[in-house]
Formats: sequence, C-alpha cells, structure tokens
Amino acid sequence: MNTNPCVEIVFSAMEGDEMRAIELWMLKMIHDKACAEASNTAVVYDEDERISGVFLFGNHLGNMLHDSNTFEVNVNTLEANPSNITMSRLRALGVDVHRKDNVLYLYGNPLVEIVGRYI
Repeated sequence: MNTNPCVEIVFSAMEGDEMRAIELWMLKMIHDKACAEASNTAVVYDEDERISGVFLFGNHLGNMLHDSNTFEVNVNTLEANPSNITMSRLRALGVDVHRKDNVLYLYGNPLVEIVGRYI
C-alpha cells in the first residue's frame, strides 16, 4: 500500500495547497502527536503504540504510524462511508482515493462499487 510521510504532508499543506482549515488542523494534530477534537474530526495519539488514530463523525478513518511515517486506511470505514468528506480527509493525509463511474478506487485499485447516495 502506498503511504506518505506525515511531516511532508503537513509542511506541503501549509505551503499553499488548497485544503480546508479542518484538514490543516488535523495534519497539525497528527504532526504534534496530540489528542484533540474539532468539529466532526478527531485525532487520538496513543503513546504506547506510537500511532495517531483519525476519526470522522466517530468513525475510524485509519492510523498514522509514527515510527514508519505511514498512514494505514481503515478500508471497512471507507467502504461503509465513501462520502466526499471521508475522501477529502483521506486525500489530505496523502491517500490516493477517488470515485469514477460508481466505483471507489484506493491507490488506483478498484475497492467497491458505490451506491447512488454518495455520488
């Protein structure tokens, strides 16, 4: 699975990429290894495991593994909630996710056919 270093994502986003303020905040909380919640997004740092869990509306989007600077997508959450907001948060984390012709793609691979309510 492709992954991107968290630190590079944070600094790249802060240098002018078009992102929502909540996504910039999320990246900063991950970078700072903080536990915080704002609006519909939460970041929870686990010091023992050295991971930051990322949540949207209480649903676990995935984990930033700080030792390897990789983000692991929770595919079950993505399949259950392939909304624009879910995909926007994941893209802000460097995840290659998109929809085309009612199919959800993760890192270029078809993941699941999308039901009409998310299109």
